[in-house]
Amino acid sequence: MKRYSWLIAFLTLVCFVLIFFESVPYLKFIVTSLHVNTITFQWLLLIAWIPPLVTRGFFHLKLLIITLLLCIVGESSAKTSLSIYRELRNITSNPFLTYDQKMSLTYPGFYPAMKEVVRLTPKDSTIIIPPQRNPWETEGHTGMVEYFIYPRQAINMGVDTKQLPQVEGKLYALIAKGSWERIGPVDYGWPKIPIQADHLWHIDTDHNVVTKIEQNYDPQINQWNWGLIEVKK
Repeated sequence: MKRYSWLIAFLTLVCFVLIFFESVPYLKFIVTSLHVNTITFQWLLLIAWIPPLVTRGFFHLKLLIITLLLCIVGESSAKTSLSIYRELRNITSNPFLTYDQKMSLTYPGFYPAMKEVVRLTPKDSTIIIPPQRNPWETEGHTGMVEYFIYPRQAINMGVDTKQLPQVEGKLYALIAKGSWERIGPVDYGWPKIPIQADHLWHIDTDHNVVTKIEQNYDPQINQWNWGLIEVKK
Protein backbone atom coordinates (compact mmCIF):
# COMPACT_ATOMS: atom_id res chain seq x y z
CA MET A 1 0.00 0.00 0.00
CA LYS A 2 2.95 2.33 0.64
CA ARG A 3 4.13 2.00 -2.96
CA TYR A 4 0.59 2.76 -4.11
CA SER A 5 0.50 5.87 -1.91
CA TRP A 6 3.85 7.06 -3.21
CA LEU A 7 2.62 6.59 -6.77
CA ILE A 8 -0.56 8.58 -6.11
CA ALA A 9 1.48 11.29 -4.38
CA PHE A 10 3.76 11.53 -7.42
CA LEU A 11 0.80 11.72 -9.81
CA THR A 12 -0.76 14.44 -7.63
CA LEU A 13 2.39 16.52 -7.98
CA VAL A 14 2.37 15.90 -11.73
CA CYS A 15 -1.26 17.03 -11.89
CA PHE A 16 -0.49 20.33 -10.17
CA VAL A 17 2.45 20.91 -12.50
CA LEU A 18 0.11 20.38 -15.46
CA ILE A 19 -2.44 22.77 -13.95
CA PHE A 20 0.27 25.42 -13.70
CA PHE A 21 1.44 24.94 -17.28
CA GLU A 22 -2.21 25.01 -18.37
CA SER A 23 -2.23 28.79 -17.96
CA VAL A 24 1.34 29.73 -18.88
CA PRO A 25 1.28 29.89 -22.72
CA TYR A 26 -2.51 30.14 -22.95
CA LEU A 27 -5.61 28.65 -21.39
CA LYS A 28 -6.32 25.00 -22.26
CA PHE A 29 -2.68 24.51 -23.34
CA ILE A 30 -2.41 21.02 -21.79
CA VAL A 31 -5.72 19.86 -23.27
CA THR A 32 -4.84 21.00 -26.77
CA SER A 33 -1.20 19.84 -26.65
CA LEU A 34 -1.28 16.62 -24.61
CA HIS A 35 -5.02 15.87 -24.69
CA VAL A 36 -5.04 15.56 -20.89
CA ASN A 37 -8.06 17.01 -19.12
CA THR A 38 -6.70 18.34 -15.81
CA ILE A 39 -10.15 18.53 -14.21
CA THR A 40 -10.81 14.84 -14.89
CA PHE A 41 -7.25 14.08 -13.71
CA GLN A 42 -7.98 15.78 -10.37
CA TRP A 43 -11.17 13.77 -9.82
CA LEU A 44 -9.39 10.49 -10.60
CA LEU A 45 -6.65 11.35 -8.13
CA LEU A 46 -9.21 12.25 -5.49
CA ILE A 47 -10.80 8.82 -5.91
CA ALA A 48 -7.37 7.16 -5.92
CA TRP A 49 -6.55 8.66 -2.52
CA ILE A 50 -9.57 7.01 -0.87
CA PRO A 51 -8.18 3.42 -0.46
CA PRO A 52 -4.99 4.40 1.44
CA LEU A 53 -6.91 6.83 3.64
CA VAL A 54 -9.59 4.26 4.47
CA THR A 55 -6.87 2.03 5.95
CA ARG A 56 -6.47 4.81 8.56
CA GLY A 57 -2.73 4.55 8.37
CA PHE A 58 -1.03 7.67 9.75
CA PHE A 59 1.64 7.37 7.06
CA HIS A 60 -0.91 7.75 4.26
CA LEU A 61 -2.58 10.78 5.87
CA LYS A 62 0.79 12.41 6.50
CA LEU A 63 1.87 11.72 2.92
CA LEU A 64 -1.33 13.28 1.58
CA ILE A 65 -0.87 16.41 3.71
CA ILE A 66 2.78 16.80 2.70
CA THR A 67 1.91 16.26 -0.96
CA LEU A 68 -0.85 18.88 -0.88
CA LEU A 69 1.42 21.37 0.91
CA LEU A 70 4.11 20.83 -1.71
CA CYS A 71 1.53 21.36 -4.46
CA ILE A 72 0.16 24.55 -2.94
CA VAL A 73 3.56 26.07 -2.08
CA GLY A 74 5.04 24.99 -5.39
CA GLU A 75 2.18 26.36 -7.47
CA SER A 76 2.15 29.68 -5.57
CA SER A 77 5.93 30.05 -5.88
CA ALA A 78 5.85 29.21 -9.57
CA LYS A 79 3.06 31.68 -10.32
CA THR A 80 4.78 34.42 -8.29
CA SER A 81 8.09 33.79 -10.06
CA LEU A 82 6.35 33.79 -13.44
CA SER A 83 4.59 37.08 -12.64
CA ILE A 84 7.87 38.70 -11.55
CA TYR A 85 9.62 37.39 -14.65
CA ARG A 86 6.95 38.79 -16.96
CA GLU A 87 7.04 42.21 -15.26
CA LEU A 88 10.85 42.33 -15.37
CA ARG A 89 10.79 41.26 -19.00
CA ASN A 90 8.42 44.13 -19.84
CA ILE A 91 10.61 46.59 -17.93
CA THR A 92 13.92 45.46 -19.40
CA SER A 93 12.60 45.18 -22.95
CA ASN A 94 10.80 48.56 -22.78
CA PRO A 95 12.79 50.72 -20.32
CA PHE A 96 11.86 54.07 -21.89
CA LEU A 97 8.12 53.67 -22.30
CA THR A 98 5.88 56.47 -21.04
CA TYR A 99 3.27 55.86 -18.35
CA ASP A 100 0.51 55.72 -20.97
CA GLN A 101 2.45 53.20 -23.04
CA LYS A 102 3.10 51.01 -20.00
CA MET A 103 -0.56 51.08 -18.97
CA SER A 104 -1.70 50.34 -22.51
CA LEU A 105 0.67 47.38 -22.59
CA THR A 106 -0.55 46.13 -19.20
CA TYR A 107 -4.27 46.80 -19.77
CA PRO A 108 -4.79 46.67 -23.55
CA GLY A 109 -8.18 47.99 -24.60
CA PHE A 110 -9.25 48.83 -21.06
CA TYR A 111 -6.76 51.62 -20.32
CA PRO A 112 -7.18 53.46 -23.65
CA ALA A 113 -10.97 53.24 -23.19
CA MET A 114 -10.73 54.72 -19.68
CA LYS A 115 -8.61 57.58 -21.04
CA GLU A 116 -11.35 58.43 -23.52
CA VAL A 117 -14.00 58.24 -20.79
CA VAL A 118 -11.99 60.84 -18.84
CA ARG A 119 -11.66 63.05 -21.90
CA LEU A 120 -15.36 62.87 -22.82
CA THR A 121 -16.97 63.33 -19.39
CA PRO A 122 -17.02 66.09 -16.75
CA LYS A 123 -15.30 65.43 -13.43
CA ASP A 124 -18.54 65.32 -11.42
CA SER A 125 -20.24 62.74 -13.66
CA THR A 126 -21.30 59.19 -12.84
CA ILE A 127 -20.41 56.26 -15.09
CA ILE A 128 -22.54 53.11 -15.11
CA ILE A 129 -20.38 50.03 -15.62
CA PRO A 130 -21.17 46.31 -16.04
CA PRO A 131 -21.47 43.96 -13.07
CA GLN A 132 -18.19 42.49 -11.89
CA ARG A 133 -18.75 39.03 -13.27
CA ASN A 134 -17.63 37.06 -16.28
CA PRO A 135 -16.85 38.36 -18.89
CA TRP A 136 -16.47 41.85 -17.33
CA GLU A 137 -14.03 41.08 -14.50
CA THR A 138 -11.90 44.14 -15.32
CA GLU A 139 -14.37 46.68 -16.72
CA GLY A 140 -16.86 45.77 -13.97
CA HIS A 141 -14.32 46.26 -11.18
CA THR A 142 -15.47 49.50 -9.52
CA GLY A 143 -12.19 50.15 -7.72
CA MET A 144 -10.07 49.69 -10.84
CA VAL A 145 -12.36 51.79 -13.04
CA GLU A 146 -12.50 54.63 -10.48
CA TYR A 147 -8.71 54.56 -10.15
CA PHE A 148 -8.39 55.53 -13.81
CA ILE A 149 -11.40 57.90 -14.08
CA TYR A 150 -11.12 59.72 -10.70
CA PRO A 151 -12.81 61.96 -9.53
CA ARG A 152 -15.71 60.55 -11.52
CA GLN A 153 -17.83 57.90 -9.81
CA ALA A 154 -18.49 54.41 -11.17
CA ILE A 155 -21.48 52.30 -10.19
CA ASN A 156 -22.33 48.76 -11.22
CA MET A 157 -25.61 47.83 -12.88
CA GLY A 158 -26.83 44.25 -13.11
CA VAL A 159 -27.21 42.31 -16.32
CA ASP A 160 -30.99 42.07 -15.96
CA THR A 161 -31.57 45.56 -14.51
CA LYS A 162 -34.19 47.42 -16.55
CA GLN A 163 -34.08 50.84 -14.88
CA LEU A 164 -31.13 53.23 -14.79
CA PRO A 165 -30.07 54.71 -11.44
CA GLN A 166 -31.07 58.25 -10.51
CA VAL A 167 -28.02 60.41 -9.83
CA GLU A 168 -27.06 64.05 -9.51
CA GLY A 169 -25.25 65.53 -12.47
CA LYS A 170 -24.39 63.92 -15.77
CA LEU A 171 -24.96 60.20 -16.21
CA TYR A 172 -23.04 58.02 -18.65
CA ALA A 173 -22.92 54.30 -19.36
CA LEU A 174 -19.87 52.39 -20.50
CA ILE A 175 -20.30 50.15 -23.55
CA ALA A 176 -18.19 47.04 -23.02
CA LYS A 177 -18.26 43.75 -24.89
CA GLY A 178 -16.28 41.94 -22.17
CA SER A 179 -12.50 41.52 -22.25
CA TRP A 180 -12.31 38.17 -20.45
CA GLU A 181 -12.83 34.73 -21.95
CA ARG A 182 -16.48 33.82 -21.55
CA ILE A 183 -16.87 30.83 -19.22
CA GLY A 184 -20.34 31.52 -17.79
CA PRO A 185 -23.91 31.61 -19.07
CA VAL A 186 -23.98 35.38 -19.68
CA ASP A 187 -23.17 36.39 -23.26
CA TYR A 188 -20.81 39.16 -24.35
CA GLY A 189 -22.08 42.71 -24.74
CA TRP A 190 -23.22 45.38 -22.26
CA PRO A 191 -25.55 47.20 -21.66
CA LYS A 192 -28.18 44.71 -22.72
CA ILE A 193 -31.11 47.15 -22.62
CA PRO A 194 -32.02 50.09 -24.93
CA ILE A 195 -31.02 53.45 -23.46
CA GLN A 196 -32.29 56.90 -24.40
CA ALA A 197 -29.18 58.89 -25.21
CA ASP A 198 -28.10 62.39 -26.17
CA HIS A 199 -25.36 60.69 -28.18
CA LEU A 200 -22.97 57.75 -28.26
CA TRP A 201 -19.24 57.42 -28.76
CA HIS A 202 -17.73 54.40 -30.45
CA ILE A 203 -14.23 53.99 -28.97
CA ASP A 204 -11.92 52.07 -31.29
CA THR A 205 -8.92 51.35 -29.07
CA ASP A 206 -7.06 49.45 -31.81
CA HIS A 207 -6.80 52.50 -34.07
CA ASN A 208 -7.25 55.29 -31.45
CA VAL A 209 -10.38 56.56 -33.20
CA VAL A 210 -13.46 57.90 -31.40
CA THR A 211 -16.66 58.35 -33.40
CA LYS A 212 -19.58 60.41 -32.09
CA ILE A 213 -23.03 59.14 -33.09
CA GLU A 214 -26.28 61.06 -32.62
CA GLN A 215 -28.76 58.32 -31.75
CA ASN A 216 -30.16 56.25 -28.90
CA TYR A 217 -28.34 53.14 -27.75
CA ASP A 218 -29.62 49.92 -29.29
CA PRO A 219 -28.04 46.73 -27.86
CA GLN A 220 -28.70 44.94 -31.13
CA ILE A 221 -26.45 47.20 -33.19
CA ASN A 222 -24.28 49.24 -30.77
CA GLN A 223 -22.60 46.55 -28.68
CA TRP A 224 -19.04 47.47 -29.59
CA ASN A 225 -15.88 46.39 -27.81
CA TRP A 226 -15.73 49.82 -26.17
CA GLY A 227 -17.95 52.86 -26.21
CA LEU A 228 -19.76 55.43 -24.10
CA ILE A 229 -23.38 56.57 -23.78
CA GLU A 230 -24.43 60.01 -22.56
CA VAL A 231 -27.75 59.17 -20.94
CA LYS A 232 -30.63 61.50 -21.76
CA LYS A 233 -32.36 62.92 -18.67
